[in-house]
Amino acid sequence: MQELRDRLEAYLVEMARAGLGFRSGRSRTLDLDPIDDRFPELCSGEWIEAARGESEGAFGADAREGARRLARALEEIAISARVRPRERELREREAAQIARVAGEEQRVFSWQSRLGSEPEALRRHQIQDAIDAAAGELNSLREELFRERLELRNVQGYATPRAWAEAQHPDLDYDLWGRHASEFLLATEAAYRDQLRRSLSGIGVDPSAAGRGDAARLSRLGEFDALFPAQRMRECLDFTLDGMGLRLDRVPAIRIDATARPGKNPRASCIAPKVPEEVWILLAPRGGVDDYETFFHEAGHALHHAFTSPELPVERRRLVEPALTESFAFLLHYRISDPAWMSEGPAADHSEAFAAALRLRKLALLRRYTAKIRYELELNALGADESCRSLSELYASELSEATGFGYRSESYLQDTDPDFYSVDYFRAWCLEVQLAEALRERFGRRFWKERRAGDLLKELWNTGGSYTAAQLARELGLGEIDPAPLIADLLRAS
Repeated sequence: MQELRDRLEAYLVEMARAGLGFRSGRSRTLDLDPIDDRFPELCSGEWIEAARGESEGAFGADAREGARRLARALEEIAISARVRPRERELREREAAQIARVAGEEQRVFSWQSRLGSEPEALRRHQIQDAIDAAAGELNSLREELFRERLELRNVQGYATPRAWAEAQHPDLDYDLWGRHASEFLLATEAAYRDQLRRSLSGIGVDPSAAGRGDAARLSRLGEFDALFPAQRMRECLDFTLDGMGLRLDRVPAIRIDATARPGKNPRASCIAPKVPEEVWILLAPRGGVDDYETFFHEAGHALHHAFTSPELPVERRRLVEPALTESFAFLLHYRISDPAWMSEGPAADHSEAFAAALRLRKLALLRRYTAKIRYELELNALGADESCRSLSELYASELSEATGFGYRSESYLQDTDPDFYSVDYFRAWCLEVQLAEALRERFGRRFWKERRAGDLLKELWNTGGSYTAAQLARELGLGEIDPAPLIADLLRAS
């Protein structure tokens, strides 16, 4: 199996380097076919059965888990290689889409980036209508891609996308998390509606007529832009990390590319070609709350990668459960909304209004994701002979009801996460609250100023992906990952 691990490592390095070049704007295209061609034994699925066999025959839970992760990675690589042409066609057609709004033509991606800054409600609705129409134009292609992936999963022995997800996370009860999603929506309903009504009134929007464009306007938090200038992003992150001994400029593995260049994706991202030796954070600072939060989030990913033990096998360094690494990213992300941090941060003189705006933003996002979980439970239960288009109205009704903003059915495949990532995100949000509270109990309300808190985090990061999110929670004495602390935190702030 060592040859398999070596080849998988080499493949992941090359794929990460290709993604790094494309997102940084250094490469104009994302051409992954040559990489697939250099690793035919991975992309053909030739080694899947060997990994499955080792998983079934290995002695010890750790050995079985490692082999299981390898098998799942090989299954995903084989499918991704087969659907690459259709994914590339979809990506290229999305990038080329043009929409006309009130006589003005722009690429759809440009309209999307402008939506949150548009001050006029009518104009926002027109822009969102154009975006939705563009999504509808490519749904036939998205449906073909969904069906193709499902048929390939069937060949691998999985009847539905859910069956694949359950094999990937055998200790995860998706029905339970569907119930947790419903419980979250019910528990936060009154507080959310009340604050949403007040905020919509503040921008002159009737709650009964609010659309997705209005959601973008509220979540943009543009009224706080002056407090979060682009040139102070690094300083603000350093302020947060310095006390824990985690400043990025003192972690040799982490490199930051903040250079503006044509074609560079403006949204911050973390790409790790080699874990833990080479970790990149890409950004093109624009300023504003969202830019800061995204930068903090990606810094959390980068620190997790950079402090992972180099002695771990590839499946425990690189094949990390998403809920685990997302919880570490959220731990930095949500320091901006931590009352103790806020009292010393850029919005200290506006903390009450800022806290209320952040609270609504997080509630809206979480309600959107919990509604997506309910919808995706239905979508991912579809078999090869069932139409995903039949669920488009369910998508629109679930999302509209949960968020209070009118969702149209056209985005029912565009607005989904692969392999139930929506559940991983929800679990990570829950774990972050539990982890942050544990750090407060051990190191005080301003745990991010304590070197011992940084030392504990480095110990956790050193284990890479050895633990699942649930195992880490139990190891730290947090109990089961549970939405109750997250709900209490949000309602207490209300």
